[in-house]
Amino acid sequence: MAGRIELAVFGHTTRDFIVTYDGRLQLGYLGGGGMNAAAGACYWAKDGEVGLVTRRASVMPPALLEPLARHPGLDIEGVRVMEGEGIKLWLLYDLDGYRHWVKHHDSANRMEAAPAPGDIPPRYLDAGGFHIAPLPPGEVLALLNALPEGRVVQLDPHYEWFFQRHIGLWEQILKKVTVVTPSEDEFTKFWEIPYGQPVENYMPYLRRLAAMGPEVVVLKMGGKGAVLHVREEDAFYLVPPCARDDEIIDVTGAGDSFCGSFCINLLRGRPLLEAAVCGMVGSAVSMGLRGVPEYLGVPFGRAEALYQQVREQMANRIVRLDNS
Repeated sequence: MAGRIELAVFGHTTRDFIVTYDGRLQLGYLGGGGMNAAAGACYWAKDGEVGLVTRRASVMPPALLEPLARHPGLDIEGVRVMEGEGIKLWLLYDLDGYRHWVKHHDSANRMEAAPAPGDIPPRYLDAGGFHIAPLPPGEVLALLNALPEGRVVQLDPHYEWFFQRHIGLWEQILKKVTVVTPSEDEFTKFWEIPYGQPVENYMPYLRRLAAMGPEVVVLKMGGKGAVLHVREEDAFYLVPPCARDDEIIDVTGAGDSFCGSFCINLLRGRPLLEAAVCGMVGSAVSMGLRGVPEYLGVPFGRAEALYQQVREQMANRIVRLDNS
């Protein structure tokens, strides 16, 4: 008998073809925001607690899909099959690490590959909370309208649509969201401000984003960590990363893994900053691996053990920023 879903994750499944600036190739890896976030949540799951709602290609190689069916923490009742190639992406990295996404000519578009309300297994609606990985805003709003009220809803906005010209849609969306988790690149483009500023310069814009609805804004800043703004307290916290540079193999999916790890620990009652450290742990684990099949091969308990190892050190490194 299927168990209760703690966290239901919605998002794309992709085939990723990665080219780094120094010429390293990782071709045909299983990826996508939804898949990566669910895998990050599964670092902390062993009894089918994570439900995934996604659409995957009918031509997906079986070897890529086997780890999904085998993982004891992942429930795949919400994985639907769409005809054709699904989303296929080139991920091209600049020297400074900036990433470009380029769709293959035979790729599906992001709208048709997005999960819809009709794809949600009814029992997933009893989940304690929901994470919506980057999707087009119209599809995000449709999902939000299908979810029950009074639950934690975390949203990671999509870089192609998180702009002021779509502000009307985002005002509707963010009223229904508990936590929003933009990257620094997305955040600065949304507010039309320069990238790479001191964190203090971002604080007024974090307030403005929180005023649109979310109780918590998590600004993901890669190797600089994450800034959390708690609206009710008007508090800002800088949470550092815990990944070691010499252990990083691939940063693709690190932000999604943060989201999945953060959200499932928040739902389990860990305090906000402890859950954020768990998010950093999930991100660090993923950056030491390549792709979702390797993520799903991580033994249950490894992430928790790493969290216990770093929690005291990380707690001492979290900085409450002056909000004056």
